[in-house]
Amino acid sequence: MGQLSQITNELYYKIYKNFDTGQDFLNWSFACIDYGIEVKSVLQLASLNSTDSLFIFKEYFDKSIKEMRIKIPTLEECSLAFIEKYCNEILSEISRDTFEIVKDIFRIVIHDLDYDPEFSAGWS
Repeated sequence: MGQLSQITNELYYKIYKNFDTGQDFLNWSFACIDYGIEVKSVLQLASLNSTDSLFIFKEYFDKSIKEMRIKIPTLEECSLAFIEKYCNEILSEISRDTFEIVKDIFRIVIHDLDYDPEFSAGWS
């Protein structure tokens, strides 16, 4: 369930930062099914079309979270999950420029985790 928790936190980060998409919710529901979680709302969420309204995705996602009794993570928990995702991108040598990934990590540290802005001279 640790990997599902990571995926859930990453999705909540996108929700908190308002760049979530229908495909993000579909991917989350597919991951739940892969982990053997087949509660009614997850199955309904997985059956949606990627072009459906984001409001519908969020409605089924919220129902799924309640059915699964998942504690809603804080922005800090979600930020750390996204930093972990980015670190894994660097380690796996994904095609994206490593320097750009590090800049994304730095932005999260400065803007979401409220570290001292002087730390960010020239980065933000």
